[in-house]
Amino acid sequence: MRFDKLTKIVLGVSAIVGTWAIYQIFANQQYLQGGVLLAYVGVVIFAMLKIQGPKNVMDSVAQKTIEEKVLDVIRERGQAKRHDLMVTTGLSRSSLGRLLDGMEKKRLIEQHGERKTSFYTLKMA
Repeated sequence: MRFDKLTKIVLGVSAIVGTWAIYQIFANQQYLQGGVLLAYVGVVIFAMLKIQGPKNVMDSVAQKTIEEKVLDVIRERGQAKRHDLMVTTGLSRSSLGRLLDGMEKKRLIEQHGERKTSFYTLKMA
């Protein structure tokens, strides 16, 4: 995940406060308050994800996995159309377009043709 400076500060303070609160709860054996703390941590994480938005939440590991899925489809079929890759990956047209453009820049795949007749193959070294 990518975080801006303010988000890092909020997460850092939340982690410190959360750690202190957990220590206090278990030191005093007040387990009921532990549930409240866990709910608080869940709300903080949810808020951070909402702040970041869905585009920034997909980290490099998830993107790598989707890239591997695209490469596997092309490897199995010899070529693949954009629609087939949309169905396989579950990505929207625009998200898949960005992914495929990035994979072309990395020289992993190659586009042949234009518009509806285009398809992708593995880039030959």
